[in-house]
Amino acid sequence: TVIRLTWTAPDGVDVDGYEIFRSTKKNSGFGKKPYFTTSNTSYTNTKDLKAGKTYYYKVACYVNSDGKQAISAYSSVVSVKAAAPAPAQVSAKKAKSGAAKITWSKSTGANGYEVYMAASANGKFTKAGTISKSATVSFTKSGLKSGKTYFFKVRAYTTVGGKKVYSDYTKTVKVKV
Repeated sequence: TVIRLTWTAPDGVDVDGYEIFRSTKKNSGFGKKPYFTTSNTSYTNTKDLKAGKTYYYKVACYVNSDGKQAISAYSSVVSVKAAAPAPAQVSAKKAKSGAAKITWSKSTGANGYEVYMAASANGKFTKAGTISKSATVSFTKSGLKSGKTYFFKVRAYTTVGGKKVYSDYTKTVKVKV
């Protein structure tokens, strides 16, 4: 699992660096010492991460002057769940009359995928299938009404301690079967 943070530099100030603070609680536990210090406007957290856990980050910039360090106020706190990302690409096409084939890109770290289906773009999505092999990146849904349009979306999952931790959903794609 990898968490990548990015932020913008403050306008009109030459900062010497940034301090990143991390916690597993939204409003406490950040500590007085930074988790990481950098001179860049990004940080990639690759250590001390557990899949399925949510991490909270805040950033402050600092300037060194006369042997002392002046630190800004903290940024707002952002949260990130350590889970496999949603597949970046998804598409759907008619497989045959009454069937749709949904294909997506592999999600790094995923143990499997779930495919959801609805009869309209804003309709209720229900699970159409579960794919329990991370290398399988397609699913064919048959038994659909010929000539009707269906909507699909996919999410990846990682299994942690016997429980599934889900990614966000992909964009919704439609197909007329």
